[in-house]
Amino acid sequence: MLYQSVRLIIGFFLKMYFRRIKFSGMELIDETKPTLLCGNHTNAFLEGILIATQYPNHKLYFLARADVFNHPLAAKILDKLHIIPIYRIRDGYNALDRNKDTFNKVTQLLKEGKHVIIFSEGDCVAEKRLRTLKKGSARLAFQAVEEGVEDLQILPVGINYSDFGKEGEDALIQFSEPFNAKELYPQSESEKALSLNRFNEKLVVGLKKVVIDYPIQDYHKINQYTQQKRIAAILEHRNNNGKDPGIAEERQWVSDYHEGLPLAPLKKQGFFERLKIFESNLLTPLFFIPHFLSHRLTKKVVKSLDFFQSMEVAFRMVMVILWSLIFTTLLTILVGGKLGVWIVVLIFYFLLYRFHCNNRPIQ
Repeated sequence: MLYQSVRLIIGFFLKMYFRRIKFSGMELIDETKPTLLCGNHTNAFLEGILIATQYPNHKLYFLARADVFNHPLAAKILDKLHIIPIYRIRDGYNALDRNKDTFNKVTQLLKEGKHVIIFSEGDCVAEKRLRTLKKGSARLAFQAVEEGVEDLQILPVGINYSDFGKEGEDALIQFSEPFNAKELYPQSESEKALSLNRFNEKLVVGLKKVVIDYPIQDYHKINQYTQQKRIAAILEHRNNNGKDPGIAEERQWVSDYHEGLPLAPLKKQGFFERLKIFESNLLTPLFFIPHFLSHRLTKKVVKSLDFFQSMEVAFRMVMVILWSLIFTTLLTILVGGKLGVWIVVLIFYFLLYRFHCNNRPIQ
């Protein structure tokens, strides 16, 4: 009950944070088979939340860093939200022994046909590139196969952002072709290390298809180049009712950069683009306070970009709720309305907020 409620509420507020949330490859998900989703990891807790809000299997479970379970109350709540702790070397070598319980719990969930997501890079880094995969995903999959989980599907998933921590960014989530874990299971103890590597190699092939992967060389220059290309593409879309840029387009921009292709000059904004920005700017004062407070609070509290978006979404949820209640209550009192009027004003406010989020000027 708690999981479903939080899933719906957070899904609503994520649409107020992102300009666009796009999923592709959903047809590759087979709800009838036990599945281990293996994703890249760039944005702390936000990735699991994004996937959960749209994933067709409502019994999705998540592996998350163990230090967030330190408080007993937090541990109970996280357990209700289908979040399972996984321990890393930095948590201490003794803590690694507790991963046996985690692996056993995940194996049992897979035996029941559940779907579990693990972020195979291990650590979270806010960069647009696929980093070296840890072997935890392979070990977890092989334990499940060893204990009789039939037809375990490994589903690569790429989580991509148009820019980290920017107002009006896009989230692009894409699933890749699944493969059967049993096909790579070692036939003998001597093959185990080789099989772990083969598993990761196959997983990398799948992730490469769905993760925007900037080369580390000239990373920041490429990022600046693609951001300018994105602005031009979005303006083109808004002016000519074309297609919003996605993963394929950004990959092409990276290729353009390496080929030395110059940036095309930005076209002037068309009438409808200027109208949308004008309408959005008129609405800005209505939503400035909760956004300003949440953004400032996040900047003050969060020092790492890896956690910035996750925390800003959380702060904005609280601020938007508080501000909307205050604003609609004051407005209802001014017009002498009753409860019915207050409800109508509140709904109208949220619709305006969503319109503002969709059409705010790109950065």
